[in-house]
Amino acid sequence: MELIKEKKLLADQILFGLMGLALFLLPLFFWPWLRQPILGGKLVFLMAIDLLGLLVWGLGFLEGERKVFLPRNLTPLLLLVIWGLISWFLAGSGVRVRSLWEVNPWWVIALSLIFVFLFWQTGWRRQLQKVMAVLSAAGLLLALVTITLFVLPPKFYPLHVLGAAHPFVIGGPFWSPLGSALMTLVFLAALFLFWLQKLVSVGRQNEHRLWQKTNLIALGLAFVFLVGGGVEAYQLYQHRPQLLGFQPSWAIAVESLKNKPLFGVGPANFSNAFAAYRPLQFNQSKNWNLLFSQPANLWFHIWTEIGLLGLVFWAWFLIAVWRLWRQQKGSPLSWILLFLIVVELALPMGPVLLWLLVFLASLLVSEREIKANWPEWARRGIALGTVLLVAGLGYFLGRGLIAEYWFVKSLAAINRNDGTAAYRFQRQAVRYNRFVLAYRLGRSQTDLALVAALVRQGKDLNDKDKQTLTALVQEAIAEAKAGVALEPRSFLAWQNLAQTYRQLINLAKGADQWAIAAYQQTISLNPLDPRLRLRLGGIYYSLGQYDQAERIFQAAVNLKPDWANGWYNWAWSLKQQKKLAAAVQRLKQAVSLVDVNSPDYQKAKKELEEWQKLLGKKTKETSKAAKPKQLSLPTPVPSPVVTPIQLSREAAPQITVSPTP
Repeated sequence: MELIKEKKLLADQILFGLMGLALFLLPLFFWPWLRQPILGGKLVFLMAIDLLGLLVWGLGFLEGERKVFLPRNLTPLLLLVIWGLISWFLAGSGVRVRSLWEVNPWWVIALSLIFVFLFWQTGWRRQLQKVMAVLSAAGLLLALVTITLFVLPPKFYPLHVLGAAHPFVIGGPFWSPLGSALMTLVFLAALFLFWLQKLVSVGRQNEHRLWQKTNLIALGLAFVFLVGGGVEAYQLYQHRPQLLGFQPSWAIAVESLKNKPLFGVGPANFSNAFAAYRPLQFNQSKNWNLLFSQPANLWFHIWTEIGLLGLVFWAWFLIAVWRLWRQQKGSPLSWILLFLIVVELALPMGPVLLWLLVFLASLLVSEREIKANWPEWARRGIALGTVLLVAGLGYFLGRGLIAEYWFVKSLAAINRNDGTAAYRFQRQAVRYNRFVLAYRLGRSQTDLALVAALVRQGKDLNDKDKQTLTALVQEAIAEAKAGVALEPRSFLAWQNLAQTYRQLINLAKGADQWAIAAYQQTISLNPLDPRLRLRLGGIYYSLGQYDQAERIFQAAVNLKPDWANGWYNWAWSLKQQKKLAAAVQRLKQAVSLVDVNSPDYQKAKKELEEWQKLLGKKTKETSKAAKPKQLSLPTPVPSPVVTPIQLSREAAPQITVSPTP
């Protein structure tokens, strides 16, 4: 019996130490061998900690009777996770896999709930001061990193930690283990509020106690957090982050409600919702050419991705937290929770901040104790079931990490201009995880780069090179189509397919019409992006179909009237049709939108003067603009330097998504 008791204590100590280590490492952890080393690294860390914790907890049932502790008042979050799980199952295979590797509220909350459950099985739940001490130790290190990066001279950047070719790099003082200066500021501000509240509370009781050793430590921590937060606030003032505004976030959420009222667009699928549902007025903003993966705040994020009912569950949870706050205003956590609730109303939340909100809220709730006095066969069944569950999930997590490792190695190879190595590494990535859209897109682009290298040899190609060329062309198309099959509602997948076909015009028969069809499909999924119209019009222009190009360029200008390049291409399509008077008017508009100090202005002005002379008119002064633009004609399609390849019908795009007006 004594031996069993000792084993039980050992299992509990392992879980206790694991949770304490997680508290310290989560704000600091990043994994350079991921495409998203910081935010993706946080998710991987949470998944690994949850799996290891479940394994230790499950094996503990072999030691005898155990008590299970459950936090109360977290039912709304459990319902939110269950509802999001339904939305996750309804999504395509590509979205399902991607949502487990990209930050989205549903997955972060699910992982946080598992963490909270494991945390409550240890003695940490009764030691609030130790919990905050561990978090503050992580925050102290985070603040010191922030201050150090800020004071380093500019010559130290960029810092290539893993070599010049590796994609992971610390580009400047804005780098943070939390992913952004904004998230770091919020995290340090929350810790500052905790220690400030503690000092105020001690001062009210007895001002002489402020000078005790423990309170001096608290004062020092508050000072460091204040300085670190001040550094981040200054940097944010100097370089404001690019965030999606409230109005477009609201418009996207409302449109998602109209089209996907119950389950939303799916976890980690906000970028596709942004492409499909953003308002036309967004094209007049300074961020019109950016793709956003997060809305203005957490509420819109939950609403858009998992539906209105998910938002109701979240509101229910916050109401429960508010009631706890009113009951425990004197608690050291009360002001941190209130601060985080305000932040999630005003800003998008990173994984650590959302985890922190759920975790700290769980520390205020009461517990429910369940004595697991089950027969031995039941306890063994729980232990075995836990081991099998962890082994199965760990297997898929391991394969995913291996795939990420190979893909990141391929990116490093691309940075070294080693296309052959990148090709090998990407094949390995797809071998271990064939459900990731980014791998398919990367492979298709690598294939095209190798095709271009062979084509540049021209007539020097031997029979073996020609066979390799044909195989690469077929594989490039196959990989691009595989991406579309994984995520048929992703405009990025369709855009990649369109670009793939475009690169093969004059090299593969029928590629021009396939490119046009794929671009039309891309536009149906991202109808308000004028750049897509410009690329489609560029294909018509390169093929000599100037009337079609004119129509597409005009549509691009209608979407963004202040875009100089749209007017410029429209003017050239008219000139090619001998409509010189109309072309001059469009070129005048383009010149008026270009910065007078740019080379493009001189180029366009000279062309305008030449066109006006052709009309027999005098050169007129053009208005000046405030914003620099770039003028360029459509990129010519590849020249037919080799004999065109005859491809099978399977290479053609399969249009399955109905176009949107």
